[in-house]
Amino acid sequence: MGPWKGRKLNITPQWVTDRLKEKIATIDWKAAAADVARFLGSAERASLKLWSEKFFSSKLLLLAAPTP
Repeated sequence: MGPWKGRKLNITPQWVTDRLKEKIATIDWKAAAADVARFLGSAERASLKLWSEKFFSSKLLLLAAPTP
């Protein structure tokens, strides 16, 4: 099931980072925030204004950063 079904993959941290980067670039963040807003209280809804490609790309950089 899914886009990689039947493919032999060498899944590495870099591979995951690259796939996430690709996906983050394709999402309509305003539409995604609108979809999620109905499930949140008013205090949490304010944080949806942050949702953007830039915001999630910056979070991905933190996730992918090596730890000491």
